[in-house]
Amino acid sequence: MKPIVIVGAGTGGLYLANQLVLKGKNVLLIEAGGGSISSFHSSEFKSIGHNNNGISIGRSKGIGGTSNLWGGQLAEFVEDDFKIGGCFSQPIWPIDWKEVNEYYDKVYATLGFGAYRPVSTRLHENSVGDKYYLERFYTRWLRVPNFKKLYLNSLVESSQFEIICNAVLDSLEFNNDVCCGLTYIENGVKKKITDIESLVLANGTLEIVRSLLISAKKDNVPFKNNKLIGAYFQDHLFLTIGKITNPTQELIDLFSNEVKGGEKLQPKLRLRSPENESGLQISGFFHFNSDFTEQFQLLKQFFKAVTGGTSIVKLKDLIKIPLLFIKVLPIIFPIIYKYLKSNKIYNPLNSEVFLVVQAQQISLIGSSIEISDDEVDIHNRPIVCLNWKIDGRELKTIENFIKSCNEFLGKNSLGSLVLEKNLRHSLENHDRRWLDDVTDIYHHSGGAIMGANFDDSVVDSNLRVWETSNLYIIGGAVFPTSSYANTGLTILALAHRLADHLDNKLIK
Repeated sequence: MKPIVIVGAGTGGLYLANQLVLKGKNVLLIEAGGGSISSFHSSEFKSIGHNNNGISIGRSKGIGGTSNLWGGQLAEFVEDDFKIGGCFSQPIWPIDWKEVNEYYDKVYATLGFGAYRPVSTRLHENSVGDKYYLERFYTRWLRVPNFKKLYLNSLVESSQFEIICNAVLDSLEFNNDVCCGLTYIENGVKKKITDIESLVLANGTLEIVRSLLISAKKDNVPFKNNKLIGAYFQDHLFLTIGKITNPTQELIDLFSNEVKGGEKLQPKLRLRSPENESGLQISGFFHFNSDFTEQFQLLKQFFKAVTGGTSIVKLKDLIKIPLLFIKVLPIIFPIIYKYLKSNKIYNPLNSEVFLVVQAQQISLIGSSIEISDDEVDIHNRPIVCLNWKIDGRELKTIENFIKSCNEFLGKNSLGSLVLEKNLRHSLENHDRRWLDDVTDIYHHSGGAIMGANFDDSVVDSNLRVWETSNLYIIGGAVFPTSSYANTGLTILALAHRLADHLDNKLIK
């Protein structure tokens, strides 16, 4: 049986590989890195638009991909993300929310989450046009966020699975509409893989688009005339809104992390509307900063060392454990007390509290991933040029969120919000100064978006590249829009859905 070849042994690639092997399919996994984590060399990329930190420090090579870096936070998109509409002429998802939501449940079950599912709570009816309300919701955190640890051992034990490491994808090979193989570079030598069933690109948004653009330079590539490859690049807008003065214990208790059913939950705020006219989503959370926070981080490192999680403490240092335990007891006691009393993570009342937002950006066709015409990397491939553009009209959604939070805080006497200087100036003068403080949050999306036809997208609703019969893409690259939420859960849901599709397709 011909293998399904997956390029990229990151979060989506490993999850998809595991699902396919469970379905009895042969899988060949191609990974540019090795068994240990490594970064992309600075000569492989450059930012030519709004600065994007994720291009350099938010990605990694190696088995596990960026799951070697992330915390394992899972957040769901909402129904409004999949509705037709919005005043910014953004591209539209060709699948409905109900189906995606069903796959969220399948992912939760696969990853070992229990039947418990956090319930969102409406906190405050907003006076902003009588349209909006604040909602407290929860993101869930994986107990084992590293997918190499989750899946690699079981995969390599299967006779249906093979992995090739340190194999850098060079280009794709086609016979009419069939992707019949690929060329990769290993130790400076080009090698080929042929006779495949299907090929799935799961090597991260930037590398997926680079692969498509490089291949599209060939005459016989069926998607060479697709002008949307690389278009609609998105990241979430990460912005500190301001500081909370005189925060109360009630506020800290409402938004401190919780532990329920053995899983970590982080409470956050999001702005909801029965009729989301703009089509933009936004969420926020309260960041607590105190001397205790630093001490607690040191405490976690201490326990990791003692339990063998790291090598920070040497064997000879273990004799100091009783003394160290006495010293950290004042730190441990409030943590234990708070957990036993209310299943919450302890944050002291004297914490500095900041309100931070993660906002959806407007999907712009001109915000793009490109490849250089004259600069190449060490493998002689064109380097990636990231031209991240931000529209700026997102400020209205942020303003509505701020008004809602101010009303919520004031009505419940929880504290007062003092806005950051540039943001306050932009709200008063309707300028773009606030964008100087906007950073990305390493959630690369778009560049190979899904849609209803060739003219509005790169892949169809089953993630198959238009004009091809067996080339698929999994990852944030296929997102037409990216909501307010961390992208990991939706990527996994689409990977699970693709596994089902490939299984049914091969059966037929």
